[in-house]
Amino acid sequence: MDMSVYLTAPLQLDKICRACLTEKGDMRPLFGACLDEMLHSFAAIEVSEGDGFPNLMCVQCVLQCSRAYTFKQQCEKSDNILRQYLSPEFQQQLAQSIAEQQLAKSELHEQLQFSDHIDNVVIEEDISEFVTYNDEDQLDVKEGIYTLESPEQENVGTIVLQKVEEISQNGPLKYPCPKCDMSFALKVDLKIHLMTHPKDLDHHMKYHTGHKLLSCEYCGKQYVEN
Repeated sequence: MDMSVYLTAPLQLDKICRACLTEKGDMRPLFGACLDEMLHSFAAIEVSEGDGFPNLMCVQCVLQCSRAYTFKQQCEKSDNILRQYLSPEFQQQLAQSIAEQQLAKSELHEQLQFSDHIDNVVIEEDISEFVTYNDEDQLDVKEGIYTLESPEQENVGTIVLQKVEEISQNGPLKYPCPKCDMSFALKVDLKIHLMTHPKDLDHHMKYHTGHKLLSCEYCGKQYVEN
């Protein structure tokens, strides 16, 4: 290093910046504000108070010193994270965590699919008005009670019948049987029950068939029963 320049222009050690060796108007003390520690940290130079070296630093060098120290800390932190991340212990924990997340996503996907299927079933509350009997005394369920908004419509009838049974079990018993002491929540349940009374069914069927087996011995008129 050529030191001849300083033979004709000696350094003013009490006025120049410790970092750039220039004399400027706005200077900061090197000691008392951690500048000496930061300079030593990233520049690896010995800095101690009273060592005879300049104890000032210009504002421009102060800013660069701060940036350099911050950048050094960032690099050290990143290096520490990378070394821990690539360690066998953490890699094992990472693999386990990824497997658990994939399992959780799979379970959530199944739950969402089930929820979508349930949401597509529309239930009308008053089902009793849609259940009647046809001429063959067969249960007749009108369309429109339940709608399944998907191509699979084959289970609609089953769902309706299950709903009828549920209402019969849980609803108020407002339809009493005229032949016994039982009562039912729905009129359809009462009709089903009435079919268990054989004599009433036989009597009802006679009116449909028109068979009049009894005749009056005085006037000759025929009747279905005495």
